[in-house]
Amino acid sequence: MTCSIIIVNYNTKQLLDDLLQSIVIYLTDVTFEVIIIDNASSDESHKLFEKYNDKFKLKWIQNSANYGFARANNQGIVVARGNILLLLNSDTLLIDDSLNKIFNAFEKDTRYSIVGCQLLNSDLSIQQSCGLRPNLQTEFLNKLMIDRLLIKLGLSTGLKYSRKQLQTTREPDWVTGAFLMMKKDVISQIGLLDEQIHMFYEDIDFCVRAKNIGLKIQYNPLARILHFHGGSWKKWRAKSIVDDAESCLYFHRKHSGLLTVAIVRFLLILQNSFRLLYLFATITKTNSTEIQAKRKGYWEALKVSFKK
Repeated sequence: MTCSIIIVNYNTKQLLDDLLQSIVIYLTDVTFEVIIIDNASSDESHKLFEKYNDKFKLKWIQNSANYGFARANNQGIVVARGNILLLLNSDTLLIDDSLNKIFNAFEKDTRYSIVGCQLLNSDLSIQQSCGLRPNLQTEFLNKLMIDRLLIKLGLSTGLKYSRKQLQTTREPDWVTGAFLMMKKDVISQIGLLDEQIHMFYEDIDFCVRAKNIGLKIQYNPLARILHFHGGSWKKWRAKSIVDDAESCLYFHRKHSGLLTVAIVRFLLILQNSFRLLYLFATITKTNSTEIQAKRKGYWEALKVSFKK
């Protein structure tokens, strides 16, 4: 077995179906297995096992609860038989045969232990998919949303690269868990994904641990896939906002000093306070379910920022 493709699913049946169909169409020059870990979906995702079981080697792991991204991926990693592992989001889609080339090149290349590809939005614009290690500067720009302006101006924010930079091969500090390919021996060197992180920052934490022992990471835009960002977590907006705040604080407690943690906590308080004030100031006519979910999420994230 050359490659094990590990996909975590949570109520994304249609997206997962589209992804598996694209794998059948485009992944033709690689020997692979697909391992799907279902986090207690309620949308009959399990029926896809029967649909695809005879098209490629497929393992289905059914969880009784939503175990989160890191724990579910770890379930797939421990049963994987491939010498290359690919963590692939269920809300991605192959659009050409470029993955065949990156698989084969990565298997032979001894320089890199982890590689990421170019992610595209549905309009084919380039999506943020790699960057540098989070620090005070990057968190300041991110939490106060200055990074969005800088990216629109074509500038790097430190944590994230500019669109122009994402058009060339480079060696970042992290690549996104939406598409994270690794040599299997990385696991024996640094361990599994940190299951204390329910969602968000688990990919950055994993890559930082790899970099800390000298392993090299590559971003390769020659391979590209679509990523319908947030296909699963957008349905659970409030929980995702809280997860992001908790994961951010956990990451910095693990990898940064006490002063950095204190400042990041303050930035989270500012961020979620401003977001709450904005929502309350602009909901004169619109009070949709999504707005209500955001309001609840920002409030809970604000409480997390004070407590954690």
